[in-house]
Amino acid sequence: MQCPTLENMLAASTRKLTNLLNKASHGRFREKKEKELRDVAAGSFGENSFVQPF
Repeated sequence: MQCPTLENMLAASTRKLTNLLNKASHGRFREKKEKELRDVAAGSFGENSFVQPF
C-alpha cells in the first residue's frame, strides 16, 4: 500500500497520486480525479491509523 492513511495521501505529491490512480484504473483516472479525491479526503474524517488485518 502506497498511501494507507489519510495523512499519507494528503502528503503525497500530485504526480505520485495521479500515477497511482492512472495505473490502478488502467488509464481511466488522471489528474482531475486525483484533485477530486484529494478534496474529498481533506474534508473527511475517520480513523487515522492503519490497522493490519489479523
